This record gives sequence, structure tokens and C-alpha cells, in this order.
Amino acid sequence: MKKRYFLGGVVLGALAGAVAGLLVSPASGKENRKKLKHWFDTREELLKNAKDKTEVLVHKAVDGLKEGITKLGIKKETKAKKPPYTSPYTDDSDNSEAAA
Repeated sequence: MKKRYFLGGVVLGALAGAVAGLLVSPASGKENRKKLKHWFDTREELLKNAKDKTEVLVHKAVDGLKEGITKLGIKKETKAKKPPYTSPYTDDSDNSEAAA
């Protein structure tokens, strides 16, 4: 939980620093908006490329696993049946003595 608060603080601190930097920068608002747009556009492109590469790697990994499973002859497991429910509060040995 502490890690989560720390990361939140880091993000908020970075955001506050960016806002403060824009407010005190010597460039005009128009220039700053242009720089920010360019910065976000390049990050968006980088994220799209990373997403595409990740999807390709995941598909290759899944295909490799399927191929390995087929070569090893591993079959899909079926779920095991649950044993019938027995109450932890009853003891069968006590019942048999009472009946006798």
C-alpha cells in the first residue's frame, strides 16, 4: 500500500513540476502548446509502436506454447470432480456407536 502512495506522489509531483515549468518558462503560450503537442504526438506514436510489438510477441509466444504442447502430447486437463460434502461437525464413528 505504501508503494502505491509513493507512486501517486511521484506522479502528482511530476505533474505539478510540469505545470510550474510551463508557467515560468520564457516561451510564449503558443510556443509551449506547440512543443507540448509535438511531445504528446511523439509519445503517442511510441506507445502505438510498443503496443504493436507487444501484440506480435504475445502471438508468437502463444503459438510457440501451442506447438510445444502439441509436440509433448499434453492434453487439456479436465476439472477434477469435487468430493461430496461432509460436515466437519459430524463424526461418523459417534453415529455408529449410538445406533448399536
